[in-house]
Amino acid sequence: MSLVQDQSVHLIVTSPPYFDLVEYVHRRDQLGHLHDYRAFLDELDRVWRHCLRVLIPGGRLCIVVGDVCRARRRFGKHEVIPLHADILVRGRQMGFESLATIFWHKIA
Repeated sequence: MSLVQDQSVHLIVTSPPYFDLVEYVHRRDQLGHLHDYRAFLDELDRVWRHCLRVLIPGGRLCIVVGDVCRARRRFGKHEVIPLHADILVRGRQMGFESLATIFWHKIA
């Protein structure tokens, strides 16, 4: 995103990779290969900072993200990690203003 000028974008729609659930192409620099949740969030923050830089004042960042549901069979216990909430809190801390969250009840 370094090629995109500051404050030149009105809308960004994105969906980050799933944390620790999907096998992506084997490249070390892929976010989907991070197995430490805090490190994953830190790397997402780097992306969000670039988004904040390129958005015009009042521009919108729409993030399509699902919470992380870990299966007992694979991880030893059932766990739901509230990824959407963590992204929202961290985004507000870096200067984003939040609007209404839209919940999509996806049957998986």
